[in-house]
This record gives sequence, structure tokens and C-alpha cells, in this order.
Amino acid sequence: YTLALGQRSSGNALVGYNRLAQLGEAFQSSLSSLGQAAQASAGSVEVTVSQLAQAQSVQSAAFGDPDTVSLGTGPLTVETGRVDAQTGAFVATGKTTIAVGGGSLAEIAQAINAAKCGLTASVEDSQGGSALRLTGASGAAGAFRLGGIEDLAYDPAAAADSSMQTLGTARDCL
Repeated sequence: YTLALGQRSSGNALVGYNRLAQLGEAFQSSLSSLGQAAQASAGSVEVTVSQLAQAQSVQSAAFGDPDTVSLGTGPLTVETGRVDAQTGAFVATGKTTIAVGGGSLAEIAQAINAAKCGLTASVEDSQGGSALRLTGASGAAGAFRLGGIEDLAYDPAAAADSSMQTLGTARDCL
């Protein structure tokens, strides 16, 4: 800032000087506030994760040859959604019907994967045989319910009533 007095009276010079001083103080105050804000935001944040997100995963009983065992054919209904934390009921948000032409574990896995319904299907070695494993998306909204083919029927709200074994429950990170 510069103050030019020139030919003006000393009264005007004093007003100009006071204004310049006010602007200087305001500028210093702004710089000081900026420095304090920068210091306040510096540091670290601690986050505690008590539970990792997990995908729902189920597995059929173990069978002999995955290419010759037949679990049935027809429409397989896959509903995706979540389990209501209050009631324990499954709440569907999406539904896909898959035409299963061949009932072997390998054919069912192939049909589910080809449908791109939010599940991943694979045939796994299990207890001296082969089993069909189905896994949903990670997180609570990755739960799923199966219907249509009796040996694959599964409801996460009534998992004990299913012939499918629960390997993992859909849940969010906490």
C-alpha cells in the first residue's frame, strides 16, 4: 500500500493513513485466520473398522462327477436384495429367471454366469465330491434368494430350511 500526500491538507492525509492502517490490519487478520485454519486441518484421522464387508456365499451338497449329476432343469429364479436388519426378512430389489437346460453342476454354473444376474457360480471340490458354490456381490445389498429348482432353493431369511449350506452372510463394512 502506498499513501501519496501530495498537495492535500493534513486532515485528508490523516484519513487516508487511518484507512491504510485498517486495510493492513484486515489483511494481517486474514493471513492469521488462514494460518490457523491450515494448522487445524493438518494432522491425522483415526478410523476403526469393526467389520469388513462380506459377500453372501452358499454351497450345495457334494456330489460325484460334476458333469453327470443332475439337480434338475427348468427356470431358476435369482432374486437379489438385502435382509432387513429389523425383521430378518429378505427384501428383493431385483429378479432374474434363468433357463437351466442341463441340470449338471457345470451346466448350472455356466447358465448362472452367462445370465450376469449378480452372482458368480463355480464348481468346487468338496468332501470327496463336487459342489456348486454361488457368491453374490460384497455388502449387505448383495444378498440373494434362489427358487425354482428344489435342490438349489435358498432363502437367507430361512437358511436352516435349505439344502444349500451358508458359507458367508451378506454384510456391510462397519
